[in-house]
Amino acid sequence: GGISYLKYANQVVLEVNTNGVAVECWLQADNATKFKFTVTSTEADRQRNITVPTGLTGYRWRLFVDLTQPALATREGMWQLFNHSLKFQQADKGEIGHTFDLDDLGHPYDKLLLSVVFEYDTTLGGPITLQMDTLTGIGGVTLNSNVAQFVLGAGRGKTEFPIAADTVAKMIRIYPTGVTIRLIKHRSAIAPDRSLRTLG
Repeated sequence: GGISYLKYANQVVLEVNTNGVAVECWLQADNATKFKFTVTSTEADRQRNITVPTGLTGYRWRLFVDLTQPALATREGMWQLFNHSLKFQQADKGEIGHTFDLDDLGHPYDKLLLSVVFEYDTTLGGPITLQMDTLTGIGGVTLNSNVAQFVLGAGRGKTEFPIAADTVAKMIRIYPTGVTIRLIKHRSAIAPDRSLRTLG
């Protein structure tokens, strides 16, 4: 399915010939059958797009056809599969970041920090306090600890926090104070400080 995390199955795309006989197929995930459907096709008309019911999730998916079912056991039908694919959508945001390293936010020089947006899941550990450190100075070697703190509520959320006026930095890092959480991603709004560009 392209990703190793939990995903929704949306569609089954088949290029198959069943010799004009209805053949039952099973869509399975993690050793359980999630959806059963039938396919009827011919050599001349073998493209089929099957919409999967909403809300079906799993990690490892497969398409299963029982060759002992009557449509195939009697040899009236066939399962001549030319091609198939499963279309997925992420149900899980994926990789967990425990502690962020220093980040220049895509601009290598001094920048004015305006706000920061967090997307997070603290269902098992919230509320949580995050701490922001900055790297400043002409050479970019002055580490300033705990410049700002942000409190995330309990649950799944997305929150924007303003940053104190005139906070300028070359790099920042943000991390939980003493605990591990599932911080899916963060994004900062900045205004590049052109007047300080020649310093770094």
